[in-house]
Amino acid sequence: MLSEQRSQYMKQSNYALQQKFGSILVVVGVLVVIVVGTTRVKHMSFLNQEGSMATQDSLVPKFQDRERRTITVGAHTLEVEVVTTAESTAQGLSGREAIGADGMLFIFPGKSVRNFWMPQMQFDLDLVWVDDTVVTGVTKNVPKPAAGQTALPTYASNRPVNIVLELPAGMADDLSIEPGTVLIY
Repeated sequence: MLSEQRSQYMKQSNYALQQKFGSILVVVGVLVVIVVGTTRVKHMSFLNQEGSMATQDSLVPKFQDRERRTITVGAHTLEVEVVTTAESTAQGLSGREAIGADGMLFIFPGKSVRNFWMPQMQFDLDLVWVDDTVVTGVTKNVPKPAAGQTALPTYASNRPVNIVLELPAGMADDLSIEPGTVLIY
């Protein structure tokens, strides 16, 4: 009888442990789903919102689709990194410590008023707005964000453009780039 009670007690104890362990596994599983789901939603947001960029290092992809190209701006020749995909456009120069080449050339499939912002930028820039091959405007000395700055301003082209050239701050003046300057890419 004692052996039978002990056996019954052990079965009940094992069942209780299995219930608790199962509950813990369910909670852990739900937490994993929430964390993974949140990360994927942020990543999807990063990829799909036009004019918006993710600001988390974990979502900063390394792009292989960028090419280097020699362009002519006015009388000057520059070596630039060319960006054509939505993902590369969203990333831009964010997170880099240096521009790497003379600049970055963003080529868009259509014309639109373009809005840029500077999350995770480590240096100041000049933004050159280009309609096909003609510069329509220059936004000079766009500052990198201050440490801890969360509300970031946006910088917009003054009219629809399909090309944006990012240069190190001051380079537009050094090269005499102004509205009407021709860019050949």
